[in-house]
Amino acid sequence: MKLAVAPVNTSTGSSGLSDFSLAGKFQLTRAENTGGLIVGAGLEFGLPSGEAQIGAGEEYVAAPLAGFDWTIGTGTFKLQSQAEFEFVFPRSGGDGELEAIEWNSALSFFGAGRVVPLIEMNAAFEALQEARSATILAVTPGAVISLKDVAGKSFDVAAGPQIFVGSDREVDVAFLVSLRHHWSLESAFDSLGRR
Repeated sequence: MKLAVAPVNTSTGSSGLSDFSLAGKFQLTRAENTGGLIVGAGLEFGLPSGEAQIGAGEEYVAAPLAGFDWTIGTGTFKLQSQAEFEFVFPRSGGDGELEAIEWNSALSFFGAGRVVPLIEMNAAFEALQEARSATILAVTPGAVISLKDVAGKSFDVAAGPQIFVGSDREVDVAFLVSLRHHWSLESAFDSLGRR
């Protein structure tokens, strides 16, 4: 789950909540002999829940994605990277279209304790014919906090300021919050079988 809190629109100076997005990624393969390299694929959905003054709340988003998680060394660093193809569907109705191809990469440092530093980089390449030259770049320095839910399962909360760079940006800065929960189909089927 991902939400940008109070981004500031460059052209209007307004701030508000962005659209909410929810993504699921399934593990396709895991190679322990390469340092725990995990390859996965999934789908992200964006809901038009944001505020109009920052240009949000206008479209639904469906984005197929694929990427990898790679634990480097003895578990000290984790590199995550993925690419998304973002299709948008106007809230008012109409056909969907491919709007952007996005790339995301994050590096986490895992030391002692539940709070670890994180640096994340994003790039969005506009795919629409009239905006093919537009590229949006962002850097997010932040932290990941590891917690446990009521069932004792671990999940991560990542947060930090997202700083946009480049002349094509519509937003200067946002505060990004995301929640990541590791859930397996195998454990879900096990719990259903015990009922």
